[in-house]
Amino acid sequence: MDKSYFSTQSGTNWARPHAAIHREMLGMASKRAMPRVAIDAEMQGMARNQVEIAMRLSWEAFSGTRQSAVFSPLSIQLVLGMVAAGMRESERENLLQFLGGRSTETLSRFASEVVERVFEDSSPVGGPKLSVAYGAWIERTMTLKPAFKRMVEEEYKAAAKLVDFKNKPSEVVNQVNKWVKKETNGLIDRVVSPRDITTLTMLVLANALYFKGAWAPVWVPFMTSNKDQFIGMYEGFKVLQLRYKPGGDLDRSFSMCFFLPNERDGLRGLMERACFDAEFLNCHLPYKKVPVGQFRIPKFKILSKFIDLAKRLDNLGVPLGCLSEVAEDESIPLSKIIQKAIVEVNEEGTEAAAVTVMHLCTCKRRSSPPKYVDFVADHPFMFIIREEVTRVVLFVGQVINPQDR
Repeated sequence: MDKSYFSTQSGTNWARPHAAIHREMLGMASKRAMPRVAIDAEMQGMARNQVEIAMRLSWEAFSGTRQSAVFSPLSIQLVLGMVAAGMRESERENLLQFLGGRSTETLSRFASEVVERVFEDSSPVGGPKLSVAYGAWIERTMTLKPAFKRMVEEEYKAAAKLVDFKNKPSEVVNQVNKWVKKETNGLIDRVVSPRDITTLTMLVLANALYFKGAWAPVWVPFMTSNKDQFIGMYEGFKVLQLRYKPGGDLDRSFSMCFFLPNERDGLRGLMERACFDAEFLNCHLPYKKVPVGQFRIPKFKILSKFIDLAKRLDNLGVPLGCLSEVAEDESIPLSKIIQKAIVEVNEEGTEAAAVTVMHLCTCKRRSSPPKYVDFVADHPFMFIIREEVTRVVLFVGQVINPQDR
């Protein structure tokens, strides 16, 4: 057996991951998380918008890429929320429309009420380990406008630091990378270099996301299992959904979905459908378990870096320009937006992280499945990691050469 796969075949003893319905796991938890207060209608709308925005950003990020890649659209969306707070009202309208918020306060509420809810760590009750963090490094000679300072420090709870870009840019590089390593649990150790942060830099804004979840129920390597899988069959592709162990978390359910085109060269067309149809994800997720014949998913680890995200946003019709509401008597042009993301999938579960850094210088009907469904991911496929209750998309990726993992 190819050791790069965790797999199963009817009648064999090969290893296989399997999903369990959320409510089946609730009775197994020894601890219970307190139910959370429901989010209001406006925030529910923001969460729905996030999915469409996430897929549009992912399509643009992967444009021209012929390699396996992973990207966190949520991470850049959160940084753009802080950027919007630094723009003049007349200039931020386009960005607000793109992000689906009526004001910068709406965007900060989404970050504090929805994203904080999604990323509340549930490892103490046996669920996924999660974290979200914001950072801001500010030139010490620059005076921030009170409204921007309050938004960054109070609404986003960014770890804001006054630094000396003009005389010690290399020290700031080290500070940012040290923060990155800490907030991603060591998965990403650096994201900026001296070429990115110079004596001309005035402000750096950053977001970091971390996720680590175990398959539900607890995965035991090379176990024998005859359980069915959540697989949906659609026109031209199949979708497998693997759920993560929720522990005692009553209000959230995380999953990873694999979108496998029937044709070996069908990934690009499938991704285009997924990224430009607002209801694609919700209309193409498995709703019941089916018997499985052959079943193989590759283990993989992907590290990606995107260094031209400002240009990608411009391609989407969202030029950012200068931030005139950041500092007193000064307009600061945006220089670059960088993201680094990583994901590792194996028999035990998934670990993923992403960091986005911005710096500024001066529904189709389902067909009935056959008796047994094969799901052999031995050719290019797309994957997403999302939270099922809010439907927020955390990570999107593509695996081009699954047999080389």
